[in-house]
Amino acid sequence: MGARASNCFTRPEEDQDPRTQTNASSQLVESQPALENGQLALDNGQPAIADAPPSTEADAGKSAASGQPGATDEAKVQDTAEEKLLKRIADREAADKKASEKENETQAAAQEKEAAEKAAAESKAAEEKAAADAAAAKKAAEEKAAADAASAKKAAEEKAAAEAKAAEEKAAADAAKKAAEDAKAAEEKAAADAKAAKEKAAVDAKAAEEKVAADAKAAEEKAPETKEEPASTAATDAPKIDKKEKRVDPHDGNTYTFEEISKYYKGQYSPAELQKYWDETCKPAEQKGADAKSKGKKKAKGKSK
Repeated sequence: MGARASNCFTRPEEDQDPRTQTNASSQLVESQPALENGQLALDNGQPAIADAPPSTEADAGKSAASGQPGATDEAKVQDTAEEKLLKRIADREAADKKASEKENETQAAAQEKEAAEKAAAESKAAEEKAAADAAAAKKAAEEKAAADAASAKKAAEEKAAAEAKAAEEKAAADAAKKAAEDAKAAEEKAAADAKAAKEKAAVDAKAAEEKVAADAKAAEEKAPETKEEPASTAATDAPKIDKKEKRVDPHDGNTYTFEEISKYYKGQYSPAELQKYWDETCKPAEQKGADAKSKGKKKAKGKSK
């Protein structure tokens, strides 16, 4: 630092002219205001070296030529002042650097804070957007689920209705088929019953006819022989029949009128044979019990027919 101070204000001692040594004191005196100006410049935050008046070789020569004592001490004092000035400049630069670093730190902190606030805002916006998207997705899912449920319910109802209709139609078809089968079976049974009844009636009629024929033959064998007369004469001479008279039919033992006997055996015997059967085979019934017996047997006679 001493070399630098010599370069700024005085030349090195070996380079100084002896004539300038006498002016060292005056040069120090003249440079004192410059040091004071440098201190003032440091206090005001301005470069100090630029304000100090440069020393010239002429001034140095004047100081050496004056032959004043203590020039070396004055140079040392000047070097010490310069060192102090440079130290203050260095301290000032260090302070400025520290202040700049602090300002940078403050700016960095502010930027970091701003970045954090921006990140927080973006995070909050993202959270709000995510919440809104989730709510919208949930609402859409609920609406879709409701629509799907309604569609499924409608489809199930339509399917149930279709199945019920199909079951109803099948039941109706089965009932109609069964009714037709039952009707056909009943018709076949009725036809079979009618055929059986007809066959039985034919058998009964044949048996009755054979019995009547046998009874008539037996009655003829018992009756006295009579000469047959012409039909016209027999019809003319036939006795008049009492319509209320009842006689016992030996075929079943019941009493009937001639009209009832004629209706029952109509088609089996001729009128003459019926008349002969009435006159010769059927015996007159007793008056008292005959009416009651006839009433009880009349229906039976009709059924057997």
